[in-house]
Amino acid sequence: MMLNHPMFEILKQKTPATRIAVVGATNNPAKYGNVIPKTLLRHGYTIWPVHPTEKEVLGLPCYPNITSLPATPDIVNIVTPPAITINVLAECEAAQVPNVWMQPGSFDDACVRFADTASFVSEHDACIMVVANYP
Repeated sequence: MMLNHPMFEILKQKTPATRIAVVGATNNPAKYGNVIPKTLLRHGYTIWPVHPTEKEVLGLPCYPNITSLPATPDIVNIVTPPAITINVLAECEAAQVPNVWMQPGSFDDACVRFADTASFVSEHDACIMVVANYP
């Protein structure tokens, strides 16, 4: 994990101008797909939940995929199984997303290899909430 990582600077801003898409967002409060967007929302970021079947998450409209978002997010945070993550990474690459954060458990070696050669900046060594020093 790099302490001077560009995404860390984005997270420090804690402003609604920072748009974070959470892929794998869910209404199940026991899952990180709910805990992460709820925490990021509470800290002032604009959150775009992404899930193929949810219509709304945390009272926010939910988008079926990256290409359906209203604009390009600053960060895509992925909370899906590796078999789904690999496809999300390809979608992020095609959509020219600048930063992608794979949560622990959301990636395997194939995902890391893809991310390492992609045009976006990627992180996969830490949880976004821990790095951003959330309570």
